[in-house]
Amino acid sequence: MSEAGSILIVDDDAAGIKLLLDHLNNCGYKVLVAIDAEAALQSIERIIPDIILLDIKMPGVDGFTLASQLKERDTTDDIPIIFMTIFDEIKDKLKGFELGAVDYITKPMQVEDVEARIKAHLRIQGLQKRLRQQNTILEKEVYERKKAEEQIRLDLREKENLLREIHHRVKNNFAVISSLLRIQSRRVSDPSVTNFLEEAELRIRHMGLVHEKLHQSENLKEIDTRKYLSNLAEEILQALSVLGKRIDLRMNIDSISLKPDTALPLGFIMSELLSNSIKHGFQHKARGEISISLVQKLSDERELVIRDNGAGLPRDFNMEGLDSLGLKLVQTYVSQIGGHLKVIDNDEGATFKVEF
Repeated sequence: MSEAGSILIVDDDAAGIKLLLDHLNNCGYKVLVAIDAEAALQSIERIIPDIILLDIKMPGVDGFTLASQLKERDTTDDIPIIFMTIFDEIKDKLKGFELGAVDYITKPMQVEDVEARIKAHLRIQGLQKRLRQQNTILEKEVYERKKAEEQIRLDLREKENLLREIHHRVKNNFAVISSLLRIQSRRVSDPSVTNFLEEAELRIRHMGLVHEKLHQSENLKEIDTRKYLSNLAEEILQALSVLGKRIDLRMNIDSISLKPDTALPLGFIMSELLSNSIKHGFQHKARGEISISLVQKLSDERELVIRDNGAGLPRDFNMEGLDSLGLKLVQTYVSQIGGHLKVIDNDEGATFKVEF
C-alpha cells in the first residue's frame, strides 16, 4: 500500500475519474476506482481504503445508500467519506453529514482542493487511529492495574486473616499455659513458690488478653487505640477484681491509628502498669482511682500516662537498680517502640508516663 495512503473513488463520471486519478497518482496515493456501489463493495472486500470519494448520484444504489451500508459494517464504519455531487443543496449536505460523511465537494472540482481535503482528513484519521491505539493500551494498563490491585487486596485480606489466626492461636496457647500455672500453684505448699506461680499466671493471662483484643480489632493493619486499649483496660480490671479492690477507672484515650508492631507492645505496657498499680498501689487501700490517658501531641510523639492515687512509690525506689520483673518488662517494651519511660512519685499515688 502506498505510503501516502489509498483512496477509493466511487463515481460513474469517466472524465472526472481520470482527472482525479492522474493527479492523485502523481501525489503518491494508491487510487482504486469503482463505477457503482456493487463494484465499490467488491473492491473494499479486497482492499480497505484509507478514504473514500463517493458520488451521490449513481445508477442503481446511490451514494447515500452505499454510505449507510458502509457505516453499518465494523470493518468500514471508520473510513472517512467525502461526498461529491453536482448539486449544492443544503438538504443533501445535511443528509450526507448525518450519514457520517466528513466532507462535501461540489462538482466541478479543483484537484488541488480535493488533494488538500484528502490530506487533512487522512491526518485526522491518523490521529484518531493513534488515539484509539493509545486508548486500547491505556485500557489494558488500567485493567492490568485493577487486576493487580485486586490481587493485592486479596493478598492483604489473606495476610490479615492469617494474622488474626496467629493472634487467636497465641491467645489460646497463653490460656493453656495460664491454666497449667494455676493448677501447679494449687499443688505447692511453699508460699513464695505459690506467689511466684500466681504472678506468672496473671502475667500470662494478661498477655493472652492483649492478643485477644488485638485479634478483635476491625483492621489489623491500623489498630484504633481507643477501642483496643479501653477494652483491654476494662478486661484487666475485671480480671483483678478477685483482689477485692474497688477501683474507679478513668480513661481519656485518643483514637490513634497504630501499626500492630507498636500496638502489641503498647498493650503489654499498659497491662503491666495497670496491674502493678492495682496490686501494689492499693495493697492497703480498699478503693481508689486509676486514670489512663493516651494523647497525640502536636509533634509526631504520643504520650501514655497511667496515674493512681494509691500508696505511691517506695522511698528507696530507683529505676536503675530495679528488681521488679514487671517494670523490667515495661522498660523492654518501651524500648521496642522507641520510647522512654518516666516515673513520678506524686503527693498521693504514682504516675507512669511513656512517650513514644
